[in-house]
This record gives sequence, C-alpha cells and structure tokens, in this order.
Amino acid sequence: MSFHTINPYPATPANLKSQIQAIVASNGSARWAWPSLQAGMPPAQWAAIVHAADFTTGSNLADKVAALLDGNPPGSPVPTRVIIDELKPSTVAKIATMANILRGNRPQYAGRWGVYIAHWKDYFDIADPEPTPWDYTSLTLALSELFTAGAFVPPEMYGGKIKKSEYMTIKNAYGSAAADIWLASLFTGYTGGAGSYGNGWNWLVAYRNTINGSCYIYPIFGAGDGYDGNANDTFLDRNFYVWITRSGYPGSIWDFVGGPGSYKWESPWTTRTARDDAFISAYLWYCVAPRQTSSLLGPVV
Repeated sequence: MSFHTINPYPATPANLKSQIQAIVASNGSARWAWPSLQAGMPPAQWAAIVHAADFTTGSNLADKVAALLDGNPPGSPVPTRVIIDELKPSTVAKIATMANILRGNRPQYAGRWGVYIAHWKDYFDIADPEPTPWDYTSLTLALSELFTAGAFVPPEMYGGKIKKSEYMTIKNAYGSAAADIWLASLFTGYTGGAGSYGNGWNWLVAYRNTINGSCYIYPIFGAGDGYDGNANDTFLDRNFYVWITRSGYPGSIWDFVGGPGSYKWESPWTTRTARDDAFISAYLWYCVAPRQTSSLLGPVV
C-alpha cells in the first residue's frame, strides 16, 4: 500500500500522518512513499518517490534511483523501494532509457524500484498537460523495458472521469449497478471501435504476462477529497467495492500484498482529518480477512 504523499510535508494534516504511519507500521507489505525519510519513520517503511519531471534525461533519472538504493552519499538512509512518478506519453522515452540502464547496471535491485502509470483517457482535454487521448498501448516502449527489468508498475485509478460527479451522472440516469459497471470499465479498460482508447488494467496485466509475469501491479486509488465532490466518503468506499466485486483482480488489493496504493493526502487535496479513517475503514472491510464483498457505506449519494 503506497500512502503516497508529496511535498510540502507540513501541508498534510497531523493526524493523517500519524494514522497512515500506524497502518503502514502494522502491515509488513505497505510503504509510505515520500521523497525523503521523515523523522520517526524506519527506513523499512519508506519508499522514496522520485519525480521524472525533475530530470532532463533517462540516464540522470537512473543515476538518482541507483544512488538511493546504493545508499549514496555514504551514510544515507536506504529506502526499501523507489517509485518514479510517473509514466505517461511525454515521459515514455526517458523512463524506457532509465529502465534499460538500471537493468544493465543494477540488476540486483529488480523488484525494488517501479513506476506509477498515469490513468489513460479517451477524450481530448486542452487543459491537461497530456491533452490528446491515449491508453496504455501508447506506453509500450517503456513498459517493455520496465517489465524486462523486473520493475513494479502500479497504475493510477483516479483523475479524468474517475470522480464522484461523473459517477453520479451515470447513477442518476441509469442506477447504481450501471454506474458501478461504468466505473469498473474505467479501472479495467474497454475496447471500442477503430481509433478508440480504452486499454487499461486488463491489457496491462496481459502485456506484462507476455514479458515477465512476476512483476507486481497494484491499483492506486484517489484518496483526496477533490475526487468526492463533497464531504461524504461514499465514492472513496465505492472505489474499493467496485474493484473487489467487478475488476476480476480482488487479490491485488488484499492486505498480504500491501493493499491498494493511495494518492493526494496533502492539503489542499485532503483537508478533512477524518479522511484517513474513511480510507482505513474501507481497507479493513474489503482487504483484510474475512474480506467483505458487500458495500460498507452503501450507494454513492
């Protein structure tokens, strides 16, 4: 479970930090993703996050990942994992180069570093840094290098259409079951006519299996309030429920593999200090034995 937070660290509400650290400490497969080791956080619970945008070349990016795992400069804390943010069309060449270099120069670190994948989209958005429609088939140059190198590759299951307002449009028109099917299709992907975009999780798993089936893939849910549209937590709960019941891969978020990843805990994305309770309640309900398949909070309202 990557409780993925970003700088500035003080912007994350204090009780969110303490609650998240507590659940990471209780789950040996979970990690707190952060650019640097924080006070009171054992290195064994730390996954260092590195932003691809901060590096001009894939070689520079590879050097940074290698330095972190090598413990350079000498005496530096060594993370258990390194996560690069993020793979999308504009970073394909850079990340492909990085993966190729790490596979050749640091093969001993296979499985200890990986890359987030931005969520694909099937629509044009001029306000998006990646405005043109694309899906995971657009990333094969990098994905082939990543899987060959043994990297873990968690895709982001938030942003774009994955938010409460979009879900409610479907629900209000066709009912909760139709909205759940719609949300599941955004998670797992779908195929349409010629020129359509929709190759998601299912395509990614199949492509991984043709190269290196041992590479770990797990979804990243959007935990920030901004994805809910208001103060209730029913849509966050619905992410868990739909994944468990409709993705076909419920085990990818079970506790013994670390649970789902999560993103956007920091202010202004997450301002309510009860947000951690909502996420942890869903995690305990759906991901920890007996692993419920009924909805914890019921329909999205």
